[in-house]
Amino acid sequence: MLTPGLNAVTSRVSFIQYQVVTRATGATLIETPLHDSGFDLEAILQAINADTRIVFLANPNNPTGTLLDAATLDRFLDRVPEHVAIVIDEAYYEFAQYFAEQRGVEYSRSLDYVRQGRNVLVLRTFSKAHGLAGLRIGYGMGPAELIAYCATLHVTFSVSSVAQSAALAALRDEAHIGKTLRNNAEARNGSPNSLAKWVSAPCLAGPISSTVTWERTAWRWSSACRTTALSFGL
Repeated sequence: MLTPGLNAVTSRVSFIQYQVVTRATGATLIETPLHDSGFDLEAILQAINADTRIVFLANPNNPTGTLLDAATLDRFLDRVPEHVAIVIDEAYYEFAQYFAEQRGVEYSRSLDYVRQGRNVLVLRTFSKAHGLAGLRIGYGMGPAELIAYCATLHVTFSVSSVAQSAALAALRDEAHIGKTLRNNAEARNGSPNSLAKWVSAPCLAGPISSTVTWERTAWRWSSACRTTALSFGL
């Protein structure tokens, strides 16, 4: 789908692998500025041109944590040209769905798009809520033609039999998922007070809303918080 002379579009601050995989094909990645720490969908639409083949949307976005609700994504997809495939990266699907239900928000209709045969590829992983990050396994859902094309790029033996067996078991382990989601929600609700006594001021400075600030400090800020938390066994 991507070759030299073509391009993909995403946000300027999103999952770093979008840059890696796009550049590996010789294509160009167009990165639009953030809006309120999230995707500026209008800017992405304006950036799409005749050479665009993919739009990458991490929902929720990584690393900013912002979320596009179902209605917003519906309106966006209706305006995307037919020659562009939308990759909806739902790596944090289970966590986002849990919080969305608590807040009365409809998070995702991504599987409806797949059933409708829209030019959409939905990506999910076993690395987050399922706890299988070390096995490097996930899955994608999309129209048969798009999945068949992706299959031609598949690397033989890229997923081990152990990883596949663990993933099948994880799908059935509803008790683990439920416990993980509850633990995460409890930790999130209590983390500001719990970490205040341990984490240095830069980590507790509040949400970063400036695009420039994100670009210069997001990774350093995240790394500092993570290192501090790990030091206290969190």
